[in-house]
Amino acid sequence: MMKKKFNLQRFAEVQAKPKPGPEPRPEPRPFPNPQPFPQPKPIRGFSAESATTENIGDVIITVQNSAETVLAAVSVSVTIDAVTTTVTTGTDGTATFSDLAVGTQTFTATLAGYTANTVEVTVEAGDTVSATITLIATAASAVTSVITAVLSELSDLITDASTEAVEQVVSELESEIDTTSSLWVKIRDNMEKAVLVAIKSIVISTLVSALTNKIEAYLEKVLANEAAANKQ
Repeated sequence: MMKKKFNLQRFAEVQAKPKPGPEPRPEPRPFPNPQPFPQPKPIRGFSAESATTENIGDVIITVQNSAETVLAAVSVSVTIDAVTTTVTTGTDGTATFSDLAVGTQTFTATLAGYTANTVEVTVEAGDTVSATITLIATAASAVTSVITAVLSELSDLITDASTEAVEQVVSELESEIDTTSSLWVKIRDNMEKAVLVAIKSIVISTLVSALTNKIEAYLEKVLANEAAANKQ
């Protein structure tokens, strides 16, 4: 059996020939830059702040007595859409209402020993409005009511009495005019009659005014005493 002859040149060529390497990996494609989401366009006249303040406002109610002294522990209430909110005044006499619906609202103040009173306040959007309620002591209020009623009755009495008195004088003058034979008496009585008829309403209004002034002066004294008592 013949051995193959070693070919040195052939071996060298085979060794010099480059061996195939691994196939190159493809370069990764770059991702496109993400586009930003479009921002919503602002609505004209609208903001987050206006959304919370365009329909509400605040109100500060100060409660005082007739002497303008602030009153504490007064219950102040307001009813909006069938819902009543009550706030009690502090030592400074104020009650603060927040986030009320805009529009005209009625506030009522109540305190034992005083007559309840109200005030209408126009609530403004995003603003604070102040108002004052004055409470009158029950005793003074009762006196005021009585005096007002008495004054009305006395005015009617004065009017009736004055009218009757004037009519009686006129009647007497007419009787004298009919029975007298003196021309001078007739002239005089007719002049007096004409004057009385002309000034009858003036006389009545003068009497009523004088009585009214007297009673109002007395009422002012009563209220002054009440105010002094509140300061103590």
